[in-house]
Amino acid sequence: MEAVFRSKIRPDLSGKFLPSSSAFRQELIGNHRKKCENFPTGILLPQNQWNYPEPAVSRPDCSTWVRTLPSLSDIYITAINSLGSANTTLRQDIDALEKNADEMRGNNQDLKVKVLELETANLRLCVDNENLKIQLDALEVCNNQLRIDHDNIQEQLKKQTEKFEEFQKRIEKLDEENNGLKGKISSIESNLVKFMLSNRNVEKSQDQYLGLRVKLSSC
Repeated sequence: MEAVFRSKIRPDLSGKFLPSSSAFRQELIGNHRKKCENFPTGILLPQNQWNYPEPAVSRPDCSTWVRTLPSLSDIYITAINSLGSANTTLRQDIDALEKNADEMRGNNQDLKVKVLELETANLRLCVDNENLKIQLDALEVCNNQLRIDHDNIQEQLKKQTEKFEEFQKRIEKLDEENNGLKGKISSIESNLVKFMLSNRNVEKSQDQYLGLRVKLSSC
């Protein structure tokens, strides 16, 4: 893992690490071969040990160490695999976002339908409100006319009441006059009875007189 990491970066004079290239990789391998001649194993040294003086020892075989370094194609394959994984993740995220967008579009369409339904209901309510206003105005006109008719009926009723009171007074007066006439009629009836009785007496006396004359004429 350390060898892979060291192969991807290289130090410059300022101590910073720059991306590796094919030419620098070959240069780095050559330098490490020279460095490994004085060490018993082919391990990769830390950066702070690269400039140390080389001890005079026999040069070891660096073929094992060279085989541990990754090739550029491996690096590219690793990067491509990483990018593929990232791309797959991004595609999954994009698919999820598109799915959410489709759901949002569906919800938006449903909301548009509901808004249209509410607008239609609102228009119906506005029309009904206008009709109710027209009917209310007509009812107000009818109410005013009914008030006028009620006032006229009240005046006529008042006049009829006054006339009825006058008629009651006349009836009472006629009753009084009728009572007076009843007294006069009773006196007239009594006088008429007396007259009839006296008339009967006169008729009897006439009959007697006529009978005497008949007798006298027969003699």
